[in-house]
Amino acid sequence: RLDSTDLRLDTVARLRALLRHARDTAPFHRERMTAVGFDPERFTALEDLRALPRLTRADLAGRAADLLSTAFAGRPLVEARSGGTTSAAVPFVQTREAVAWKDAAAHALRRRMGWTPDARTAWLWGAAQDGPAPARDPLRRAKAYLTSRCLDRGIWLGAGDLSDARLDAHAARLRSFKPHVLQGYPSAVDLLARRLLARGERLRVPVVVLTAEPVFPEQRARIAEALGAEVRAFYGARECGWIAAEGWDDRLRVNTAGVHVEVADDGALLVTDLVNFAMPLIRYEVGDRGRLEAPAPGDVDRRPVIAALEGRTNDVFLLPSGRRVPGVTADLRSYRIGLGVLEAQLVQTERAALDVNWVPAPAYAAGDEAKMAERLSRMFFGELAIRLHRVDRLPASQNGKVRYGVSTVREPAGEGAS
Repeated sequence: RLDSTDLRLDTVARLRALLRHARDTAPFHRERMTAVGFDPERFTALEDLRALPRLTRADLAGRAADLLSTAFAGRPLVEARSGGTTSAAVPFVQTREAVAWKDAAAHALRRRMGWTPDARTAWLWGAAQDGPAPARDPLRRAKAYLTSRCLDRGIWLGAGDLSDARLDAHAARLRSFKPHVLQGYPSAVDLLARRLLARGERLRVPVVVLTAEPVFPEQRARIAEALGAEVRAFYGARECGWIAAEGWDDRLRVNTAGVHVEVADDGALLVTDLVNFAMPLIRYEVGDRGRLEAPAPGDVDRRPVIAALEGRTNDVFLLPSGRRVPGVTADLRSYRIGLGVLEAQLVQTERAALDVNWVPAPAYAAGDEAKMAERLSRMFFGELAIRLHRVDRLPASQNGKVRYGVSTVREPAGEGAS
């Protein structure tokens, strides 16, 4: 491990190389640096980075071609889309080497959580791009299932419908499969824990890994009790990989080998990807707020800590049938993909209806609104009346944070998982 001084010097050197590359090969960054008089050759301290404006998702969506590095023209690149838990999903590209590097980093960070590559693993998840590859014919579906179960040693539990019956079915599969690790959304795993405790049951899952939402202390305690687990969390973004992860000391330490993290004056987390040079993401606004702390004097690990993380809180939507749809799962269903919708907020104040505040993108076309309504109706199993409201911007709460999934509907006494 590097000490604090060496770690800082290493980060400065890597940032300087990235900044030079971005200036020389990415028109967007060259234009931005010229506008503020920023010279990578004079970059000598981490604080110097603050001279550059932050990179937003709107920049990534609207200037993608100018963000591409000309050094990789004609080379095969990996196309992907950002996750949906922060405003709109946007396309981006990475080199194959960057993807491989980030996968290796994720494996190393998982090991610190007690998650080894050969561990039997279950996912309580809803992002389709992370699950088993879809297939049209039964033979290919069976092959994908067997590959996941036998070679990857994992099972996939959908988080898009968490009725009591579905939670009981998930618990039964976990009891039979006996995973060493369960990864899931905090709200979804907490629903499972609440259901188990309400029924006087327990499971034994040694390690539970939570991500994509804030982890509240009461959720962590319930999950640990119901699943007999060591509960760990990590924070990441598809564009940047693993940004921070908890290890044996339960502190969310920044993955300094892959990213540089700053906190802007308004509390916004800004991430610079140190690995992917094909589309440099410099001071990228991932959409969350947080607070950084330096390592304590006696810490062996000298990486900085994300001491407070105000990720977007998505409520759980309660449907008339008793189904529960975690807000993060709904947002990851990509109902905006391919439509001229910049961002949207789902608000449920009645059990049978959903209000959708949405902001049009420059690429909005007639019919996009109707397509979004149709997708949302399917996502909520046709149980909610979809009411769309076109707005200029999404309303923020008192702390300035936008909640992308809001539900004030509560389960009647005696009903549900709790």
